[in-house]
Amino acid sequence: MIALDTNVLVRYLVQDHPEQAAIATRIIEDELTPSEPGFLSLVVLVELSWVLDRIYRCPARQVANIIAELLASPTLLVEQSGVVAAAIARPEGELADNLLHEVGKAHGCAQTVTFDRRFARLPGVELAGERA
Repeated sequence: MIALDTNVLVRYLVQDHPEQAAIATRIIEDELTPSEPGFLSLVVLVELSWVLDRIYRCPARQVANIIAELLASPTLLVEQSGVVAAAIARPEGELADNLLHEVGKAHGCAQTVTFDRRFARLPGVELAGERA
């Protein structure tokens, strides 16, 4: 198994740098197999979502669909895939926030506390300043 860095994944998905895209495509499509998959960490998925959003202006739902396709790939192993699936299933919020909350839930946390007012609108998330 090999771990894939965000930039390899971006080159593969976006195909905007011909030389690097060809290398990324060869690695992902020709070298990875179900018995020797590529590993995608949570950090890579968060970086990927930020790059797709901020650099390529992909809408949040499109980013979630891309990550769903990565989850479904038999040649990729996604860290905490169940948590990632739960995070992309949330209809609101950014992937990084949703992952943070879902990882906490997976470790037995009843809620997530934040100073981010937008994040605090999500179910199970509350503003730190409003805690009793």
